[in-house]
Amino acid sequence: MASRLRRPLLRDHGVASQLLRLTIVGMVVAAEARRVGVLLDLGASLIVHFSYFTTQASVLSGVVAIWLVAQPATHRPAWFDWLRAAVTTWVLLAGVTYVTVLEPGSFLNPAEPFQSLVQHQLVPLAMVLDWALTPGRTRTRRRRAWTWLIYPAVYAVVAVIVAQQIGAWLYPFLNPVAADGWFGVAVQTTGVLGILMALVVLVALLGPAGSGPATRLRTRDAGPAVPPEDQAAEAAQPVSAGVHAGSGSA
Repeated sequence: MASRLRRPLLRDHGVASQLLRLTIVGMVVAAEARRVGVLLDLGASLIVHFSYFTTQASVLSGVVAIWLVAQPATHRPAWFDWLRAAVTTWVLLAGVTYVTVLEPGSFLNPAEPFQSLVQHQLVPLAMVLDWALTPGRTRTRRRRAWTWLIYPAVYAVVAVIVAQQIGAWLYPFLNPVAADGWFGVAVQTTGVLGILMALVVLVALLGPAGSGPATRLRTRDAGPAVPPEDQAAEAAQPVSAGVHAGSGSA
């Protein structure tokens, strides 16, 4: 028997969840607008800015939040919950790495610059809160959660290759000079990988329970899923269909 989806703490398209998601969008837009404005005033390259993992994860969080606001759960594609969980993991990685590896002691520090506070702390916290309160309608296949590791791993490899070519390092733990050689890079990168794996486990556990192929088939054949609160409302309505079922039988 397939495991039941746990009851969400907030309605997916309720006022509270929508306000939270609009807040995420507003924070992402405000932080990006302010940072891009400063870079343009300084004549700095926007390519470098959008090359940062934090920037990419933050922008993706805004896109996911917009999608959540604009489209009801019953109309979202089946793979959307996988993307949402992955982006939540990535933006959490950016935040946790920043406050533990790059800038220890910066967590919720009022002296932290606005853009950094938003992108490294407030957006990650809001994304994981949204995922925990309304974890989606599709059961998370926890055995596939490892796929959330692919993008950060590929990013790290590409960042090292590009940095060696142009001589500009985005993150000090990837820089053999700042990390005291490639051994230091390996040690620090292993630490970041450990953070990532812990976050993958956390996000997977916060999502709906895992399921096998049979559960997916039954969900698909049954049509759009109905959240528990809607099921209760339908059960409370008087059943009128079938009252006259026997009046026209041959």
